[in-house]
Amino acid sequence: MRHRALFVWTLLLGITCYSQHEQKQPQLDEQSLHQAYLALASLIRQEVHSRGGDVGKQRVHWVLSFSTGHFAADPTAAQAARYLAKKLVEDLAKAGDSVSAYAWEMDVWDHLPGTSRTVVVQSKSPRDMELINKLWPRTPRKDTVGGHDTERAIVEIIRTLGGVSDTVFVLFTPTAASVAAPNTKVLGQNHPDYQSVLEHWYRVQGATAPPGASKQIQYRVIKPSGEIVNRTMDLVVLVPKQFISVSSIEAPQTVTDTDATTPTRRTRSVFPLIVLFVVVLTILTGWFVARNFLFMTPSIKINSQVFFLKRNEGIVIAGTDAITVSSEWHKLVLPGRDVPKRELAKIRKEGTRIVMQAIDCNIRHEGIIYKQLPLKSDGLTQLELYGNEETRPGLPEQEWSVPITIEIRRERG
Repeated sequence: MRHRALFVWTLLLGITCYSQHEQKQPQLDEQSLHQAYLALASLIRQEVHSRGGDVGKQRVHWVLSFSTGHFAADPTAAQAARYLAKKLVEDLAKAGDSVSAYAWEMDVWDHLPGTSRTVVVQSKSPRDMELINKLWPRTPRKDTVGGHDTERAIVEIIRTLGGVSDTVFVLFTPTAASVAAPNTKVLGQNHPDYQSVLEHWYRVQGATAPPGASKQIQYRVIKPSGEIVNRTMDLVVLVPKQFISVSSIEAPQTVTDTDATTPTRRTRSVFPLIVLFVVVLTILTGWFVARNFLFMTPSIKINSQVFFLKRNEGIVIAGTDAITVSSEWHKLVLPGRDVPKRELAKIRKEGTRIVMQAIDCNIRHEGIIYKQLPLKSDGLTQLELYGNEETRPGLPEQEWSVPITIEIRRERG
């Protein structure tokens, strides 16, 4: 009896100590993430839709990647990242989609040795969701040195993916900007490997997010004292420039006895009317699209000069008036002593889009570096052309840059 009482006392003491320990740890206020998550989900749907996809109807490969260097020192931030990943899968993923998880610091590391990092969604049952949640990293890298290299992680993960046309790539990190660990060097946005990624991928830059981030999430942490601390997390979203899924989700069809037999007379009589309606609707839709997009002449104001682009026309941006252009191209000369005396960029129509292509230089827009940048179809875009150039024979290359403001308006042609 004495031994049993001693055991019960020890057990109660252990529970009390564990409870006190838990109370001494900061707690994540998951409810504070709700509105921010809804905005993130909306952003992903919108970006995929603008590139020809639909996350609700097409198969999607969800690639979710976690910066883990801070996981031990800041467990509530790690918990917040896993919570958002869990919500994305629960709300946006569907049966047939794939989910992959990656961990990265200064480079990608294997947080699931000997285990596949990809799971195909079978259902939304608690058992299947728990299987997917086991993919998320829980700890930092062994012998971590801190820091995180966002661009290197993007390059390394995309190299492992193979086909990318049906992928939504999300990175969770305290800050989208790369932070070098001691005695290390980050890859940088000008590195050729990262620039090669941007030829096929669009890195979403949020309107109100810090440079390089697609969305900045705000959440709350409750300290043991009851004090509430506001925290932030950056999310980086990349989507293919053309979202093409290998298959789509078909709506389930119910078959009744009547459906399986020969159509009734009423069905046969209604069918031609349905076909006629569909044909007329298709013609009207095509006419509307052509009238409002293909036959609209964009007016493009570059700095203070205005151009009207008709079909097959474009604009050559140069640092000198000495270059010649064909009759289908307009010419804009940028002033400036250090601006290279050659072609610098071209602006042209691609279907309903207007795209700017840099020539032997780079485009910097909202902190992101591009070789090719789709311009706002109806609005203002502020960017910068820059590069390194030998401005005088025999002297080292000098860095140059020139700001450009582009305003596009669509008018009837």
